Amino acid sequence: RVLLFGYWCYTAAQERRAPACQRLLDAIEARGKNDALCDGFYAESRRLVKLTNLLTFNLRTFVLLVCMLLHWELIGMLFVLLVLVLIAIVPAYYFLYLRHRLYERYFAERRQRENVEAVEDDIRRAELESAGLHIDNAVLDNCLSTLKHETMYYPSRIRQIVDQGDLQSLPEVTAYYRELYGLLSEQAQNQVEHAKLHLQRLDLAKLVSCPLPLATRPIYVLGDETLLRYLFELLRKHGGLREGETDCQLVDDRYVQLTIALPNPLTPIERLVCRQVLRDHGEAAHRRACSIREEQHNNVTNMIIILPAYGKL
Repeated sequence: RVLLFGYWCYTAAQERRAPACQRLLDAIEARGKNDALCDGFYAESRRLVKLTNLLTFNLRTFVLLVCMLLHWELIGMLFVLLVLVLIAIVPAYYFLYLRHRLYERYFAERRQRENVEAVEDDIRRAELESAGLHIDNAVLDNCLSTLKHETMYYPSRIRQIVDQGDLQSLPEVTAYYRELYGLLSEQAQNQVEHAKLHLQRLDLAKLVSCPLPLATRPIYVLGDETLLRYLFELLRKHGGLREGETDCQLVDDRYVQLTIALPNPLTPIERLVCRQVLRDHGEAAHRRACSIREEQHNNVTNMIIILPAYGKL
């Protein structure tokens, strides 16, 4: 009866654990075959294989049968109640420990899988943005090319009409070119507005690649790394960002003022590019004071650059 009661408890426990085991099996199959998980479970369980036969029902039945034939009923009961219980302590403790190990490994791999999926989503988003940017650049290039070819002869054509004295055609021609120029310019502006800046926290010292003497602590700016590196590369090409000639300071905890000695002046196109970069950062970060200007001090041209400081928008 004791043996039957023990086997009944064992069967009931197996029935209670069956749904959880089935859910675990379904989850593993849904994720696909995981050789690392199976191999790890096998490696941890291999040491228990030798004890498997000692804990089976056949061994207990064989021992009880022999003891009853030899009239050693008490020894048979002691073997079942004491020896097997003592032997079961080690694998029971081991399986309890192994269960937690398996549980932690399963959720660690699950978190790793979620991280991989998040990275894949970021890659797909970056590819989508890259494709959209490529289309915007193509449309913008077509707009600018059309502006160039359509307006190349615009002044000379008007001058020719004036010289010929054909004042009746002059309003029509000027209105046509004005409308065409406005339409293409609006289209180009719309394509530029589609490109969004990727603002992030950037270490200014690493960004300019030179020490900042007045900075007593790391100074962080809020900006697009690609555009800011391009901006500083333009300044470095003209002799700026040299050690000992670059200073920075915080202004109202909202801006970072960078002073750069520039031996060679920027070209007009480069100056416009720098102003546009800072204007875009000011609009994206809601810091309208971002700008770039030139100051003369002791016959040295200093570029004053105001960038948005990293902080709450």
